[in-house]
Amino acid sequence: MEVIAQTPVTNHKMKKSITCFSILILLLISGCSETKYNCQSDKPKQLIGDFSSYQTLIDFETLLNEKADTLIVFENSRLSDSDTRPEFSIYTVIIPNFTMTIGNGKLRASFYNDRLMSVWFYPDDISEFEEILNSKYGISLNENETIITDCVKIHKWKDFEGNIYFGWTDLKLSNDQNSWISKYA
Repeated sequence: MEVIAQTPVTNHKMKKSITCFSILILLLISGCSETKYNCQSDKPKQLIGDFSSYQTLIDFETLLNEKADTLIVFENSRLSDSDTRPEFSIYTVIIPNFTMTIGNGKLRASFYNDRLMSVWFYPDDISEFEEILNSKYGISLNENETIITDCVKIHKWKDFEGNIYFGWTDLKLSNDQNSWISKYA
């Protein structure tokens, strides 16, 4: 598998701005829900396909070796070694051409402290993917709709470029990340 790293940003202010912007987006997305879900279990939750939350990056890449040619590192941010705060790292990868049993498309996976927190899937054929999602998993979503099942948030949204994607997020890991940001950012 070819790993393509995003071009390093040499300007420290630019790096800091991108990290702050990413954290702000995560807070906005997570803060949009009026209902609070109390998910306390550290037990892995089934996301989509062969993916479950709490998989490490190594476990994730092992699954990908047979299914993906290219892995693009979209975000790789962590605290410096001299930082005394508790661990905080975000690692996000994109697999442009990903095939799974329920469709082909682009896969985006985000890890919080080396644990798979969320998976977004941009299907090549949205209608076909929705049909399979509904018949195989009983999931039917309208655009901008979110459902919660077993402490996993499943949604159908458009990204900032107007592309439709389906997302699966472990709410416990998302809560852990948001709590860290509230306490230490």
